[in-house]
Amino acid sequence: MSYIAGSLLLHTGDEVTTFMLFANIMNKYLMHTFYLFEMEKVNVIFHVYMRLMQEKLPKLAQMFGDLGLSCSIFLFEWIVTLFSNVFELDISARIWDNYFFYGDYYLMKVCIGISQILEK
Repeated sequence: MSYIAGSLLLHTGDEVTTFMLFANIMNKYLMHTFYLFEMEKVNVIFHVYMRLMQEKLPKLAQMFGDLGLSCSIFLFEWIVTLFSNVFELDISARIWDNYFFYGDYYLMKVCIGISQILEK
């Protein structure tokens, strides 16, 4: 939460506006699910990511299977921080803009995009 709150505060400079934005972000389905630790729903999202990876990145999916890796190792942290701990502020701001416009779907798209770079 601190990554998101800190990034919002850097962008707005106002605590009240930051709180309102933060509350709105936490009410989005994906963020709400992850922060409540509703593990049944979180596991569904992990499964969706793994299926997308099998379809779009078969070599990486095979490697994960061979090594017995789970996407939960990194995916949870990526989503909970909205990539603010992964990328520089300007890149994460661009991801946030698109997330606010396109919704939860866009976060999965970013996760697959990062994984696509790792596959090569």
